[in-house]
Amino acid sequence: LIGYPTDAIPVNTYIRQQFEKVAHEAGEKLASRRNLPTERVVTTALRIKSGWPNDHLVITEILRARVGLEGQAVVDELRGMQITDDDLGALVGPRWVSSMTVFAMSELLLGDELGKLNDLRGDDWKRASDSAAEVGRSLGLKYDISDSEGAERDWCAARGAAWAVAMHEHLEGRDFETLTAPWISLVRPKFVQLFMDNADRPSFVAQVYDELCSHSGGHAILSAADQRVDA
Repeated sequence: LIGYPTDAIPVNTYIRQQFEKVAHEAGEKLASRRNLPTERVVTTALRIKSGWPNDHLVITEILRARVGLEGQAVVDELRGMQITDDDLGALVGPRWVSSMTVFAMSELLLGDELGKLNDLRGDDWKRASDSAAEVGRSLGLKYDISDSEGAERDWCAARGAAWAVAMHEHLEGRDFETLTAPWISLVRPKFVQLFMDNADRPSFVAQVYDELCSHSGGHAILSAADQRVDA
């Protein structure tokens, strides 16, 4: 989980802090330039400083809404940026904490495992991701925010699971199952092992687990995995 903290810092606070760190570092980099930044320069600086998966895209959307994407106002905003739960909820929905942690959990996979995760996408993947994108559009969510090029189709497996959790109550059951199946097969066992390794003390990982268990989308990927293992 991106070098997860060993203490029990609230998950939403940790994610916001990771995003703010990227924003502040990018702002300092831009401030050292002689010329006022263009949109391309701003987005490049954010991408270079990126740490949490696709945090630069999230920050770009917050910037776009606040001050735009070029000029001195962008530099000033980035250098002092404070990100709120409402900022992230407006982009991803009320389950943004779970959605973003599910997406970040792909970092638990090593080497060829990440490629294998995408290989597990079934024949129905494109239809399911297209359907989920339509749901995201109807809900007013920035459903393409996790696509590096802003593409709306062919979601990677981590992205599919993240958006499925975010929109669980609004998706058809078969779409949810299609979009979460690769994550359940490969990522969930590693996360559960990480949770068990930290089960004897309060921890950030335990809080992530509790967050997932607190609503239907997160509970569904955990309970579904248990059923598959027991079968």
